[in-house]
Amino acid sequence: MFENDSDMLILLARSNELIMSKVLIVDDDASMQSLYQRIFQLEGFTVDVAKSGTEGLEKAAATPQPDIILLDMMMPVVNGIEVLEKIKADSATSKIPVIVMSNYSELNITARATQLGASYYLIKSNTEPASVMEMVRGVLAKTSAQ
Repeated sequence: MFENDSDMLILLARSNELIMSKVLIVDDDASMQSLYQRIFQLEGFTVDVAKSGTEGLEKAAATPQPDIILLDMMMPVVNGIEVLEKIKADSATSKIPVIVMSNYSELNITARATQLGASYYLIKSNTEPASVMEMVRGVLAKTSAQ
């Protein structure tokens, strides 16, 4: 399976990086926060939760920064598009991958989120938590390989 011991060590190091990764969930829906917080914690992730776009921006810029952000679109005061715009415009946070999770599926919003740099735009009601976990792991693996 492995050509040599160093290949195995590299794989182990990358898997440990994924396990120790910090996920920031930005969503004003308490049930979604709770669901994904539990799922990610059970998989060994460190999880932080923001209940608003404003709090999400603060936590994205805080130290230590999250390794990935799950972002809702429909939030009061500062919506998900505004949060994504600010995260991607700030050099301190622009490299943090963002997966948008929303029940808002209007084409111009999904296109704008993708244009701003969202890794994925998922419709909550159509996406199983296991699929979200798989996407998060894939994005983190891709970013750690760069």
